[in-house]
Amino acid sequence: MEMQKFWDSYYESDFNTGVKADLRFVSVMEQLDLKPSIAVDLGAGEGGDAFWLAEHGWKVTAVDFSAHGVTKLKDEARLRRVPIQVVQADILKFKPVQSPDLVHLGYIHLEVAQRTALFERIHSMLKPGGVFTYIGMTDMSDEDLPQGVSADIFTELLRLRPLVREMEVLIAEQGPCSVDMGFGPQDVTGVQLVARKR
Repeated sequence: MEMQKFWDSYYESDFNTGVKADLRFVSVMEQLDLKPSIAVDLGAGEGGDAFWLAEHGWKVTAVDFSAHGVTKLKDEARLRRVPIQVVQADILKFKPVQSPDLVHLGYIHLEVAQRTALFERIHSMLKPGGVFTYIGMTDMSDEDLPQGVSADIFTELLRLRPLVREMEVLIAEQGPCSVDMGFGPQDVTGVQLVARKR
């Protein structure tokens, strides 16, 4: 199954995340204590993290390639009356109109070549001094993966660190955590990587 079809199907399914921010992302942002400015949330899905940013004073562009995810995000933004710019686009090709001070990548797991290209693209789009936040997992059971998707997309911190070698690493953590993708909590190994563009 193609990833776009998988995510369209996912956002059409009957699940409930409450469109809330990921607790690990919130913890990272509270540690950073950044002055709100311009942010891009790549692979925003329904927008939980994007809403958190907007509600804390950030000017947010939320990007996702799933038409169904984008529709849900737009509907929620209207319901909450939160000013978020929503863009349906491939995050591997997206180029912001204005260089952001923050780029967030939450639970976006890619094959090695795509991951490398995306991290390079994020570095290029950030303003000098801008911050990149990555929240992910290193593992997932095979039955939770769409057909044809390699388990290699879930990578460890050790393999991510070289992708931000030109940046100042602010947070680099890996360990047990619980995530809820809408179908109940799952115990996984989580990764948080935060780096600042020099």
